[in-house]
Amino acid sequence: VPLAYSRHTSRFVTIFCFSLPLVMVSQNGPGWSVFFMAIITWSLYSIEEIAHMIENPFTPGKGGIPVESICEKISAELKELVAYRSTLRTASRTPRES
Repeated sequence: VPLAYSRHTSRFVTIFCFSLPLVMVSQNGPGWSVFFMAIITWSLYSIEEIAHMIENPFTPGKGGIPVESICEKISAELKELVAYRSTLRTASRTPRES
């Protein structure tokens, strides 16, 4: 996602969160408005943060997919399978005792 799009979304959410109390106070009173604003603001900024994390799923650190460790595990399992298959081949080639 382009950086300009991300910044535009962040600015829009910020402007929305700052202007929403002006409407909510007249509708719900100051007490409930603070409660609703906390929930709405937390929700919107959480969604935005999740969107930023989803943009780059392979970055190392918090929220990233550990690609290197997955590749190392796959490599180790493949080496184990190859070694096991070669032992089966050598075992099948040796004559059996009756």
